[in-house]
Amino acid sequence: MLSLPNSKLVQTALFVLLALNLAAFTASAQKASHVPAGQTADVSDVVKHPGQYMGKQVTVQWKVDRVFSPSAIGLEKNEKHLLVVSVEQGGLPSGEKKGEPITATGVIRNFDQAQFEKDYGKIDFGNAPLAKFENRPVLVIGGHGTAKLEQPIETSQPETAQEHALPRTASNLPGLGLAGLIAVLLGLGVPLFSRQS
Repeated sequence: MLSLPNSKLVQTALFVLLALNLAAFTASAQKASHVPAGQTADVSDVVKHPGQYMGKQVTVQWKVDRVFSPSAIGLEKNEKHLLVVSVEQGGLPSGEKKGEPITATGVIRNFDQAQFEKDYGKIDFGNAPLAKFENRPVLVIGGHGTAKLEQPIETSQPETAQEHALPRTASNLPGLGLAGLIAVLLGLGVPLFSRQS
């Protein structure tokens, strides 16, 4: 016959394990919803989840999809379009071309042309389809802070590996959830097994 340790002790240990899993889950969920200022962000993630980035300084690294004017370019990834607008005098560095890699640091704002021109003065948007970007996230370079646009340093990592990299929001929550589920099942199963013995 199989002897079991004190069932009260086992139940207490399983309860503590479950409580620790819940605490870790809550902490991880809060961390995932907070995007620290100055973090590197994926272009498509900014467009899909603007609430996580709104009002925060972020850096995006991708390639130019369109050059609309000396002050506005478009980035596109996975059919998600992000407008990048420079509000600095002189606009963006000259020579930006479609397909060139670029690193842009700025603040994510909701695009409202009237509000932008009220805050920054007249902006040359060129042939940008502004109606398409209205009330969408836009990366604003310059104005307040040290936002900038620069050519990235070439790396040996191939572009395909960068495209398939996991987003920085990935977490270990599935593993914690599985451990919690096992703890609950064991907590329910030990008393039943004790009664049958």
